[in-house]
Amino acid sequence: MAQERVTERLRERTTEPLTVYDLIAAELNKQKENCLNGKVVLRGDELPWEQNRQGRIRFYCHNANWHTLAAPGWLSFIHDIRKHSGKHRHQGGTSLFVLEGTGYTVVNGRRFDWEAGDMILLPVQAGGCEHQHFNLSEDGSAKWLSLIFQWVKQAMANEVVQQEVSPDWNGLPAEREAAVRELEAVDATRQRVRQEQHSARAAVRPAPTLLDALLEQRDREREQLRTARMVIKGGAIEPEVNAMGIFYWYVHPHMRDVGSRITVEYVQEIPPGSRSGVQLHQGGRLHYVLQGRGHTMIDGVRHDWRAGDEILLPIKFDGVLHQHFNDSPSEPAKLLCAEANWYDMLGADLGSGFDMLQACPEYRK
Repeated sequence: MAQERVTERLRERTTEPLTVYDLIAAELNKQKENCLNGKVVLRGDELPWEQNRQGRIRFYCHNANWHTLAAPGWLSFIHDIRKHSGKHRHQGGTSLFVLEGTGYTVVNGRRFDWEAGDMILLPVQAGGCEHQHFNLSEDGSAKWLSLIFQWVKQAMANEVVQQEVSPDWNGLPAEREAAVRELEAVDATRQRVRQEQHSARAAVRPAPTLLDALLEQRDREREQLRTARMVIKGGAIEPEVNAMGIFYWYVHPHMRDVGSRITVEYVQEIPPGSRSGVQLHQGGRLHYVLQGRGHTMIDGVRHDWRAGDEILLPIKFDGVLHQHFNDSPSEPAKLLCAEANWYDMLGADLGSGFDMLQACPEYRK
């Protein structure tokens, strides 16, 4: 609203149209204002379940509501798997944290078993990842939380191609289903042509160049994916006590043996009645409350949360000061934390600086 008033005043001062530079500045200010005024806590029990061709899903963050959120760019949802999901293909770089149950995921023909507390990683690789999820729980469904940073995936021309629908999907009107089938047929043809072109490429190796260095990097990364960890076993992670709190690291920028490092993920445990450290961070970080209740102070403003909620740190030019508190005197709180791996691309300072201003009580001890 404030930016609209500024723009209107500019128009009143001159009869000439705004320059492209002015329009860019206005759009940046609009995005900044959206982050400052956007939602910080998303109440899980207030969000509906949706049955679609991939399965039964509860959406938190998605493209259509980014303009209302303090930290846009995320696609996060819970998938409730009764028997099995649909099968589709999209580019990897996706992390799935298992909330309940046991099961397995088939990725490009390879099976990976998982259980509650594990994290499933879909790798970034040429042609994308064809995958499907199966529930092995005898007494209920399996649930996992998807954490996808869409802005990074847009750079890979990410697409979603459905190859098999969920057994609970009732379908669309006939004309819509026909259009979907037509798209799937076009995709199948394109995939076949892609494979033929790939097989026909000659291995030309002249004198070493910087381009050759990139091709060698590609080959190393392809080989690394063959043995990379696609399921991070939560039960095998040793806790780390650091200045911010008690962390269980699932994906870290320094981990080179994991299937994807597009996002950084860890579980933070806060003992009963305790609190995290105080940290300055760029913002954009997402927290899913796995257990407990408490509140987060963001630049002096209190935001209460409980199990099943999501907490978003607003993106700010000067960063955000934040600290998490466990309001229960008897039960530990657990937060699943995720952020884009800007550390490899932009450096650890990001744009605002990255500092610890106060350590948590456990670290000081």
